[in-house]
Amino acid sequence: TTQDRPAVANLSTVNTDLSEQVVNLTKQVKQKDMELTSMRKSIDDLTAALRELRTAPDVSAGLGPRQIHYCWSHGVTNNPRHTSNNCRRRRDGHQEDATYTDRKGGSNARTANPGRRV
Repeated sequence: TTQDRPAVANLSTVNTDLSEQVVNLTKQVKQKDMELTSMRKSIDDLTAALRELRTAPDVSAGLGPRQIHYCWSHGVTNNPRHTSNNCRRRRDGHQEDATYTDRKGGSNARTANPGRRV
């Protein structure tokens, strides 16, 4: 009826707006799902590397498990005097409180083979 036309037009507009929101939210969910998948892979890789590092013998000292140290600018190191906190050759954006388990966006260098000294 004539009286229903404005209400129907309003419902049509609201429906169009909601449909657009669903499309946009679906795109956002897909993007976040891809990010989550990537993060899970990174976590799996880091967990595997950490497991390997914890069980690897310290061939340089011959004294059991290797001690791992981390520098935001340079990555994994066996040198206890070279960590994020006391690095002498810091790169731009260096984070002093970065650790192996909380890298804060720092270097991933030598994470697969930390036996080389830095």
